[in-house]
Amino acid sequence: MNKIANLITFSRIIFILLMFFTKNNTLIFISLYIIACFTDIADGYIARKYSLTSSFGQKFDSFADMILFGSTLYFMFYFSPEKAKNFLIPITVIFFIRIFNMVYAGFKFKKFLVYHTYLNKFTGILYGVLFPFFIIFKLSPFFVWPLIIVAFTASSEESFILFFRNIKDADYKGLLSEKNRKL
Repeated sequence: MNKIANLITFSRIIFILLMFFTKNNTLIFISLYIIACFTDIADGYIARKYSLTSSFGQKFDSFADMILFGSTLYFMFYFSPEKAKNFLIPITVIFFIRIFNMVYAGFKFKKFLVYHTYLNKFTGILYGVLFPFFIIFKLSPFFVWPLIIVAFTASSEESFILFFRNIKDADYKGLLSEKNRKL
């Protein structure tokens, strides 16, 4: 039982790999994507509900999230290269902020750290919802900009936390969280 959350996280990576083999069948591809996104919710929920959280599990979850994020970027360019080009610069900026945050956290705290803030979770939800619509309905770039704004804000919040707070807990919920205001 104590490994179930990590197995769910591992299944996300398997579903992502399967997406590469099913990209020519939109229904199967989107179904695998939705299942992969569901595993992102399920692993953390199960780990917290049954007290199965671990440092490895947090890192593994963040690693699987990065694989999901990177692969969906690839698929955005695969399915709609002209529309995806509109987002190349802001997505690249966000990507480098995220990488910088991870490297900086590694030097500052001597460990891998990605905060599971509410803004990061909201970014994941928007990403999970908008990506299938981008693929299926060829959404206008206008609908992707809110995601980019939220992702940039979440990345900036993480940078602020790293620079100005001495917080080593990956489960820190963010600057605006009522629980965290006292810190």
